[in-house]
Amino acid sequence: MTSQSTRLGLGVGITNPRLTTAKRGIAVEIAARLAVAAETPVCLIGADPTDRDVDRHLPQLIAEWGNPSRMQLDRGPHHLEIATFARSRVCVVSVSDRESVELLFPTLQERFRFLIVDAPSRAGMGVGIAGVLLDWLDALFVATALEAGELAETRRYVEQLDSRPSAHHVKVRVLPIGNPADCGLARRQLERRLAVLPTLAPVPRLGGGAGNRSAITETEIDDAFRPIIRWIVDRQARPSPDPMLHLREAEPGAEHFVNRLYRETLDR
Repeated sequence: MTSQSTRLGLGVGITNPRLTTAKRGIAVEIAARLAVAAETPVCLIGADPTDRDVDRHLPQLIAEWGNPSRMQLDRGPHHLEIATFARSRVCVVSVSDRESVELLFPTLQERFRFLIVDAPSRAGMGVGIAGVLLDWLDALFVATALEAGELAETRRYVEQLDSRPSAHHVKVRVLPIGNPADCGLARRQLERRLAVLPTLAPVPRLGGGAGNRSAITETEIDDAFRPIIRWIVDRQARPSPDPMLHLREAEPGAEHFVNRLYRETLDR
């Protein structure tokens, strides 16, 4: 594992306490807005093989940012997909298993200032990818719906993370998702439950995708994500030596750095 003190990339994961749709679209929104706010390329990693939210957002991203340069690599059971959107400065990487995470993260963290990871539920406590992600993250956003049962589950999950030595380097923040009026709790009940959590900022429910804006205005979304982006930027203020190097068009015959690392590592 790359040293926490020497690597460039700040790893930020988005998870939830159980299988719900609360985190749907949040990683995509954060990556796109962070690339603009920080004026640097951002790596968006789809590491949730069950929900595959990042993969399902690709058609929307292509519609907004144009066709990316794409690559797909299979080595035995390992599968890797890469889509680089040069115009928006977002590189989308999808991984299928924990071995791919462990192989790729060191190199990605050497080349990007920010890695935004769409993580499986209960990152750090589940199996497969979920079980290894904490080692590579500096911060973890826990998306939670506002119903009493899910808030209780979120509190248990955050407390369990706090008690794990392997998670002590990870800054945990909770993102309450949805409309308080629809949660079934009185205002004071909701406030008491949120007060015991490390809440960062409320986020509107994005529906089936980041492009579903039927009931939410762009201003509301901008206002909701602004403190989240500011918090991430404040945690990573180190300059990148050449932030556009990895997004330049490859010369004919040149290998993509992820392709090279993946091939060399698996062929050992």
